[in-house]
Parts: sequence; structure tokens; C-alpha cells
Amino acid sequence: LLVLGLGRVAAVRATNYHEHVGEYGVHWNFFLTMAVVAALGNAFHPPPKLCAALGAALLALHQAALARGGSEFVMTSERSGGATALARLLVLNKEGICSLPGYVALFLLARAGAAALRGAAAGGPPGRLPAGALGRLAVAAAVLWGTAVLLDGLLEPVSRRSANAAYVALSLAFGLSSLTLHALAGEAAGAPGPTPLLEAFNRRGLPAFLLANVFTGAVNTGFDTLHAGATAAAGIVGVYLAALCLFVRWPASRESG
Repeated sequence: LLVLGLGRVAAVRATNYHEHVGEYGVHWNFFLTMAVVAALGNAFHPPPKLCAALGAALLALHQAALARGGSEFVMTSERSGGATALARLLVLNKEGICSLPGYVALFLLARAGAAALRGAAAGGPPGRLPAGALGRLAVAAAVLWGTAVLLDGLLEPVSRRSANAAYVALSLAFGLSSLTLHALAGEAAGAPGPTPLLEAFNRRGLPAFLLANVFTGAVNTGFDTLHAGATAAAGIVGVYLAALCLFVRWPASRESG
């Protein structure tokens, strides 16, 4: 991931590809964020219950720091200042670096949730959730949606740039909602396990993410996305998603065939 992150920096500079520095900074990108989170995840393996506590505590501290001037620092367009080279690097890449605690908290909370799901599925059919566990999953998703709305309205608007508490709650809500819908689809279809598409994405997450980045670059360079109409935008997104799903699912279908 570190190599991919540095390679992306070099590729963007070499191709003069348009990049909005307000997303992650001048040099930073999400591959570097994932590299840091993955390194911490591989270095520390706290128990699932402790993951939840650590994630919640880290997120609370991160949000407190944002409330005490961190958000203002991240959101302003000013990138000058810094008495040392390290300080200047922080200012240039403030979005990517300052959002790291939020993404680490998200990782810890997601790890705790994954362990809870595995525990709920233990003893049942492989890859299936009992009805009670599926209901609790849907309730948890609904609670997180409500939490995200409350945090957005009462504390601070959702911000991916700072990975604040509202953004973390929203990300978890999206993830649990997606799992709930896939589980319900599997139940409706009478599938013996996870839906094939979900299983394929589980196995090929990083290649899918890399290809999605390539598709995004191709769309941005090939189309005037800022002035695209609703119909054109829907068509581009539809083709984008269909191509990505086909890429992820096709090797699995060949293996099963």
C-alpha cells in the first residue's frame, strides 16, 4: 500500500492529472492512509471488545481535538507556515494526516463489529446469519444512521477530510446497511451462503479498489463530469459499476465453472 501510495503521487505528477488538494493534501492520498491503518492493524491485535472501546475512545479524542480548532485548521485553504520541514509537510498534507485518527477509530470499530458478526453466525449454516442476528444487524444499522444524522446536525457536519465522528458513524451505517441488504437478498433467494458478488468483493477487495481508481481517472479525463447532465451522469455511473462488478465476479464464475 505504501508503494501504491508513493507510485500514485509520482503518476499524478508525471501525467499532470487534475487533483483536488483539498481531499487529502498536496502529496497525500488514500493509499497512504490505508498503509498507515494497515500497519497499525498488523502491529496491534487487541481483543474485539477492547477494539470497540479503543475505537470509541480514539474517536471521542479525535472529535474533541477537531472541536478545539482542528476542523478549522483542516478546512481552511491556507497551506503556508511551518517552522520546520516536518511542520511544512503537515500543513501541506493536513487533510490526510489529521484524518488518520478517525480512520484508525473506524478500523477498530469495524473490527469489533466483524468479530460480533462472526460470533453471531457461529453454529449456524456457513455464511448465513440467524434471523435474530439479522434483525440485530438491521437495528444496529438504523441506530448508526440516526447517530450520524444527530452528529451531523448537533455536533459537526459530516467531513471525509477530517474523518470526524459523523463521518465514521455514516461509514459504519453504510457498511452495516450493505451487509443487511446482502443478507436479506441471500435469504430471499434461498442462497446457502453469502451472495456471489459479496463473496467476490471479499476476496478481491484491493484489486477492485485499484481498478475503481483507474476507472475514476478514465472518467475524469474522458468526460466533462462537472457539466454532465443527470441522464449522462447516471449512465456513466451505471457502466462504471457494471464493469467493476463484472471484473470482480468473472474470475470467481470461471473458478466455479
